[in-house]
Amino acid sequence: MDLEFAAKFPFSNEAKQIMDEKKPGIGDEIIERALERLKHAFKTGRVMTGTPISMEEKFEEILIYATTRIILASINNPFLTNKYAVAWAKTIYEKMSMEEAKRIGAELGVVPRIENGEWSLPISVYLEFSPEDVAYSLVNREMERGYVKIKEREFLRIVQEAVKRHLEKLPRGKARDERIKKAGEQLREFLPKIDQKTTTAIKGDHPPCINALLEQVYKHENLGHHARWSLAVYFVNRGVDTEAIISLLSNLPDFSERKTRYYVEHAKKRGYIMPSCETMRAYGLCVAECGIKNPLSWGKYGRKGKEVDKE
Repeated sequence: MDLEFAAKFPFSNEAKQIMDEKKPGIGDEIIERALERLKHAFKTGRVMTGTPISMEEKFEEILIYATTRIILASINNPFLTNKYAVAWAKTIYEKMSMEEAKRIGAELGVVPRIENGEWSLPISVYLEFSPEDVAYSLVNREMERGYVKIKEREFLRIVQEAVKRHLEKLPRGKARDERIKKAGEQLREFLPKIDQKTTTAIKGDHPPCINALLEQVYKHENLGHHARWSLAVYFVNRGVDTEAIISLLSNLPDFSERKTRYYVEHAKKRGYIMPSCETMRAYGLCVAECGIKNPLSWGKYGRKGKEVDKE
């Protein structure tokens, strides 16, 4: 087995096979080091990896990673899980070679076709793992016989996204080890809290679709692009302060203040209107038949489906 590769990429199949073969116990020191790695990732957005030299040290790297996953599973919080996945994805993007990326990609189902120096991916793979970025929008891509053409560097970015998706899935089962449970509880300090000012700014009588999205935010669950955009534009149209909207969205696992601030301020500046109920249904965000045509009409027309929007 390739212990060098497994220690560098402890989420790989190679690392899993080593763990399955060794079946090691987890000592107190490993738990402490794993907890330290998790805290570092949440503080910096990057994973602190060691520089193992001996076989024993390389195996410890794999064991520490496995322990971080067990600790995360014990607390089972989507926000923390996603944040750690993002930290790992950013870290490996910065340190993996192209050959390593191909190897990782092959494990995750991202296998490029390379012909005459041109790179491409099957359209199904591209759609599954391409980042939510306008640069990766399919309408901006050249396609040929079921393949989407990409640049060599873009392949690394797509593998990065595949790693993130892979690490968002946690091992099943509840932790029985009290040491693991206590370690997991220490991570709650990294969960964002919605302050009173934000709570006051967004409180009110909202339609079911918005309440459903808010419930996901309060649970620190991730929202797709359409969901977070709709939530932001809804509160922009309700006249909520920019800082309050940003504070609300900071509860999302992959929150970026720079990107969020740009999109919220851009929506205000351009005067974007709230998507209609028809559009919300198309997005898969409609959760009830309210008898209105736009979520902003809630409270004015058709509350709880009793009337129909006359606008």
